[in-house]
Formats: sequence, structure tokens, C-alpha cells
Amino acid sequence: MSGLYFTGLGSGIDTDAMVTHLLQVEAQPLQRISARKKELEAKRSCWQELRSRMVALEQSLRELQSSSLYGQKAAAVDREGLVEVSAAAGAADGDYRLEVIRLARKHSVASSQKIDCESALGLQGTFSINGAGVIVLESDSLGDLCDRINHLEETGFTAAVIDRRLVLTAAETGAHAIDIEDSDLSRALGLYEEGRLNTIEEGCDAEISINGLQVARSSNVIDDLLEGITLKLEREGEGPVTITVADNYTPLLNKIESFIKQYNSTYQFIRMQTASGSDGGSRGALYGESCLNTVLSAMRRIVTGVAGPPGGFSCPGVIGISTVQWGSEQPEGTLVLDQSVLKEALQADAHAVAALLSGEQGVADSLGGYIRELTSADRGLLEFRDVSIKKQLKDLDRRAEALEGRLEKREQTLRQQFLALERMIDQMNTQGRWLEQQIDLMARSIGQGSRTR
Repeated sequence: MSGLYFTGLGSGIDTDAMVTHLLQVEAQPLQRISARKKELEAKRSCWQELRSRMVALEQSLRELQSSSLYGQKAAAVDREGLVEVSAAAGAADGDYRLEVIRLARKHSVASSQKIDCESALGLQGTFSINGAGVIVLESDSLGDLCDRINHLEETGFTAAVIDRRLVLTAAETGAHAIDIEDSDLSRALGLYEEGRLNTIEEGCDAEISINGLQVARSSNVIDDLLEGITLKLEREGEGPVTITVADNYTPLLNKIESFIKQYNSTYQFIRMQTASGSDGGSRGALYGESCLNTVLSAMRRIVTGVAGPPGGFSCPGVIGISTVQWGSEQPEGTLVLDQSVLKEALQADAHAVAALLSGEQGVADSLGGYIRELTSADRGLLEFRDVSIKKQLKDLDRRAEALEGRLEKREQTLRQQFLALERMIDQMNTQGRWLEQQIDLMARSIGQGSRTR
């Protein structure tokens, strides 16, 4: 209500309450518009939630199409801490008996005497390490020399100051030595002693025994010994270990479980939002959207129907992915996974399982394509519904704005009419009081005349 009004001054009637009541009656269409807007906003929220669920479901299907997911292998070791083993797809199944006889080590050389790290060496000249020229200045400290060595490019070694001694270490393990020029300068630095390089650790190759075969490699990481298997040697001389390589179905099972969970969540969301409420439950916000019944039928048909190339597994049910049985405690139409059946199918023909789930026209390809059609920004059902609802909401906003304008004018008209009525009643009251006064005067005049006679 706009403005300031004093009501009932002439009539004693609460005209403000009357105006408010009349406006409430005339505002009923506005209330219906507000209720319709809430209904449409709830629908739009459900459509947006459905889009999010569909996108998540399509992502889970994409993950099922990863080629690295199928044919994975796992390597197990019966004793921890001696060797770390990883197996890639394509590794041959089997058991291997491995013993780490010796780890590969880096050649390391150190100056024979301790040197004050802060003082100048007092040496000057050049000598070579692995063919790289090392310049020594008279003002250099041991730390300065170490930094200059480490700034040389591609030398195959590194320098460090340890316990006030210069230590040179090969960059890689293996039976190769750091080549240091035997010169007055290298001897003055203590790298040579009595004509021999002051080696503190010899470089050597790793030596292992695998199934009785003696093998040597320059590194403790060996990936060229067994096809698809990488060995990382950790400790030596502690006896043999047994390595077992076998199929690893866990990543695939996890992805299938993730897909089924997202499928069931999406399927049940649609059913809940389209529920009629006739069974005592609440009516869904998308009740009456018959297109969603079509969506449910299509999704169910894809995940239970024939898929994959001829000659393989004919449908997901054959590999353990099926809808729940009648009378089950789980909701109708949802999927369940029998892991034992799936593992048997993988053991029988993993390639056929991959073709059924991730191949062309397989489950992931077919259902993923259908979902992309639904969520397409150009022609998808979900986008069409969102645009339609936004248009309806804008139309309702325009209608509400127009109605509010009419109600405001109607309020002004009613108040003007009641104000005029108040004025008229006030005038009538004034005239009535004047007439009463005149009649009273006439009565008095007549009374006085009769007494004088």
C-alpha cells in the first residue's frame, strides 16, 4: 500500500481494511502466477540435476572405454623390501625365482685430506674430469671449486663437499669409472694418492639370478629382462624371492562398479522425479514428462540388450551385469554385478569382454552416444526443456509485473473512490446537523410565540 491514509473519519468505516480485502481478492491471479513460478523453478532444478547426473554417467562410460583398463597385470612378491616389481599389460603370467646378488653402484672419488672450506686453496691451473676442463683459481675455496664443477654441462658426475673433502660421484650406476686426469693439480687436490685414483667406492653392475640364470645390468632398475615387467632392486644378499605375475581385474571391476552406481543413481532419480504419488509417496517435480519414460526405456534397453561384435559375448547379462530380479530388495530397473561371473568371462576371453563393454557399438559406446544426444547444447532434450522453462518463467514475470501495475492503479482508484465517499458522507452529516439546528430554532421560536399570547 502506497501513501498515507486516514480512514473512517466521516463514516466510521475502516475503508483501509476494505481496500486491502478487495485487493487480496483481485491479487489471486498473482498468487497463482507465483505458485506456477515455484513449480517451474522446481522443474528446472530437477532438469539441471538430471543433466549433472547424465554427464557423470557419461564420464563413467568414457573411463570404461580406456584401452589400458583391459588386460592389466599385477605382480606380487612373497618377501617385502628386496625388490619392487611392476607389470604392464601384455606381461606373461608366471612365477619367477629371483635373487639379488649385488646391487649396482656408482663410482665415487674423494680428496684424501680434509681442506678448510672457507680458505683459499692457493692452487691455480686446469685439469680434466671425463674430458671436461676444470679451472682452479688461486682465490677459490673448496666450495667455489665444487660449484664450478657442478656448473659444467653433461659431465656424467656431480661434486659435493662432505666432511671438508671434495667428493666426485658418477651420475649413473654401473661398472664404469670417473676419468680424472693425473696431474700436479689433481694430486694437489688429493684426488690421486701414490699414483692411484683415490676411489672410495667402485662402480659396479647389478648382478641377479632369475630362475637360475645369472644376469648383469648397469642399473638397479631393470625393464628389459622380462616382457612388460620392471624390476627395482632394493637390497642384496638376502636370499631368493618369488615373483608371481597374474591378471589384475581389480581396476576394471572398480570402474564397472562405479558405472553401475552412477547408472542406478540416475535411473532412480528419474523414477523418483516422475512418480505420480498414487502409491502414497510424494508426486515428483517432473510428473507428466512422458519423454523421461522413453529415456528410462532406452537406457534399460541399451544396458540389457544385444551389444558387441558377432562371435563374442552377446549381452551384458552374460558377463554378470544385469537388472535386479523380481522381488529383490533393490529398486526395480537398477543394475547389479555378479563379480564371479564377470571374472569367469574375463578369464575365458578378456578381449570379448572389452569388445562388449568398450568396443564399437558396445555398451559404453551406445549408452554414451545416447547420453550425449540428451545433453547436447544444440538439440538435446535437456537443453530444450531448460530453454522452454526459462521462456515460461520470463513470460510469468512479465504477466506478474503487468498485474502488479494494474493492482497498484486499482488501489489508487479504490482509495480515491472511498475518499470521495467519505467526503460525501461528511457533507451529508454536516447538512444533517444544520437541519437539526434549524428545526431546533423553529421549535424554540414557535414555543416563545405561544407564551406571549
